[in-house]
Amino acid sequence: MEDMDKAEKILSGQWPTKNPKWIYESPDKGATVYRRLFGGKYKQLVNKNDDIDKLNEEYFDKHFTGDYSG
Repeated sequence: MEDMDKAEKILSGQWPTKNPKWIYESPDKGATVYRRLFGGKYKQLVNKNDDIDKLNEEYFDKHFTGDYSG
């Protein structure tokens, strides 16, 4: 995500203003890893080679809209 896009999302309340605190959880000792924002409800599957910027964008879109489907 470009800086300008991120700034627009911050100003519109669709992105955290500070560095988010993540909680990482694994139900099977590391074979599968999920993360969620501290205080958040939505859990996101994280794979080793995922693009962190794309993951963040996807997560915050769901977190701030409350739409956790699909």
